[in-house]
Amino acid sequence: MPEQIRKDTSQRIHSWAESRYSVNFMKERIVGNLLTSEETKEEFSMLKDSILTNESEIIDEISKDWDGDGDPEDQFYALGNTLDLIEEDGDEEEDDRLYSFKPEIKSAIAEMEKNGHLQLNT
Repeated sequence: MPEQIRKDTSQRIHSWAESRYSVNFMKERIVGNLLTSEETKEEFSMLKDSILTNESEIIDEISKDWDGDGDPEDQFYALGNTLDLIEEDGDEEEDDRLYSFKPEIKSAIAEMEKNGHLQLNT
């Protein structure tokens, strides 16, 4: 594959991962073959920093994007996987941030469920 096409594809993966707070790209073999080991590490590091410094904004964004259909917990699935990988890879400071982030997600899910239930009853 020509290097420019590989780099363009790498940038698209970066944009996709960032917009969905997802590191699922790391698990896909085809994507893993497109990105160098350094690019994968760099992408994970940037995504981790972005997520751990914008917890409330991310939760608000995901909550607002929910249209009321389906399980609210599904909205946070990719983020949850990413947080699990951050936890596996993380240090003590990151772990502290994660321990406060995960309960905030559970609270947002409960609020979404409550609001969804209220909408059904009105």
